[in-house]
Amino acid sequence: MLEMIWNGFSVLLRVTFVTGLLALLAWSLSEQLDRDDKLRVRWFLKAIADALKPAAEWGATAARRLYGRTIRRLEGRYLQWCRQRTTRHLVWAQRGFGPEADQLFPLSLPIRSAVLAWYEAAPLALAAYMLKAYVFLRVTLNAGALTAAFIRWSTRLWERSANVPRPWWSPPGPGNHSAALVKHQGEGTGLSDLVTTFVAGIRGDAEWVWHRAAPYVSALADPADKPVKAVTGAAACVFAAAFLLALRAFFGLFGFRRGQTPQEQQHAPRFGNPIHRWRWVRSLLSLRVGSARRTRPVVVLVNCLAQVGAARQYYRAATDNHWVLVAPRVNLSAAERVVWSAARTRHTWIGPTSRHQHRRHAGEVVGALRAVQARQDNEEDTGRVFEDMVHLLTKIAERYARGRTLALLDPEDTNGVEAAVNRDWLRLLVLGTVMTGAAVGAGLSEISAAGSTQIVAVVGAVAWVLLYRDRLSPSDVLDVMRGQSRK
Repeated sequence: MLEMIWNGFSVLLRVTFVTGLLALLAWSLSEQLDRDDKLRVRWFLKAIADALKPAAEWGATAARRLYGRTIRRLEGRYLQWCRQRTTRHLVWAQRGFGPEADQLFPLSLPIRSAVLAWYEAAPLALAAYMLKAYVFLRVTLNAGALTAAFIRWSTRLWERSANVPRPWWSPPGPGNHSAALVKHQGEGTGLSDLVTTFVAGIRGDAEWVWHRAAPYVSALADPADKPVKAVTGAAACVFAAAFLLALRAFFGLFGFRRGQTPQEQQHAPRFGNPIHRWRWVRSLLSLRVGSARRTRPVVVLVNCLAQVGAARQYYRAATDNHWVLVAPRVNLSAAERVVWSAARTRHTWIGPTSRHQHRRHAGEVVGALRAVQARQDNEEDTGRVFEDMVHLLTKIAERYARGRTLALLDPEDTNGVEAAVNRDWLRLLVLGTVMTGAAVGAGLSEISAAGSTQIVAVVGAVAWVLLYRDRLSPSDVLDVMRGQSRK
């Protein structure tokens, strides 16, 4: 039954599409050949359109009603669920502060908006996260086999391209033939032969360019021997640089955003965030995608505030009941990760100068967080320390949500604090060097492949424990590579 309905619907769409194209063609020809409409072609088409107008309006009304009863209703329920979850999350985070919740941890509009946006994007972001994690895991586990297969394929392709006639667009040369000859010889059929022919053309282009440029390159190395060719080569380099600059100026191929079209120039200027030229590569390598990546740090900071509130409540209960052996502590490593990566996750692009300022400010903020975390062990009134911790985390969360990543804390909050330094790249480099050395040593030895794999795994685990200990979990390596730091 469903198949029959679908077949009828597809036939109706095809008939409508073909009829519309024929009517448009007839209308265009009638305007060109019969301006006065003596043959009444346009009158006939207009009469058909007027007759079909009620049906079209009824179809549009039915589509709007169907959308309102299905998609719009589901969307409304989903947004209602997101608002309810946001309210429950924030109420849960404030629960540990008791009656002083609104004073210690006020729920400002930026924080509430960021948490709501995270809940709205979380389901799709979770699906994309799982898909990317699966792909990265498969690629990582089969990196050696994939690399070897690619090397074999590229080597064979390059060797075959030397014996394949070049396509018609390749420059003239001793091995150039037409595309008809390629097809006649059976080298142009199939995807593999097509790729081989394309590589042969690229190879011919490179050989032709080198054949033409080699005398001038040698002349540039010894300009006194061939001054004319040396001057010609230098002028060619200058013209090539000018050509690239012209491409950048007129087409924006190497800039940060495309130029405005004539239609856009007719309207008022529009604002657009600066976009990094390799944004798609960084988005592909990042596990977290979309707005969930930008708003998740606020959720992490809210969770840290909830932990501080629970620890403060537990400390008060221990103080009231004289539990002298109870010493609740809060670990702020999650907040440190948010601070280290604040500029990368909150903004689409930052310049080199601003990047240095963000790195320095992040070190000062992380130093303040580590200082207040250390006060848990050297001050008598731990409750006061928890309140200062709440003050810092609330300020960081609100200012991150507002985009003030260079003012996460005030200068008086970081005075007298030793700035932290991000050394996780050094640890990751040492770990990679140790594992690479273990793999090379095991490969040069007479140990079997299974034994070599086990040796590399053991050496990597030992190096991991010695370098990171409890600082990093295996699932956070990609975060470190994206610029996030740990303790």
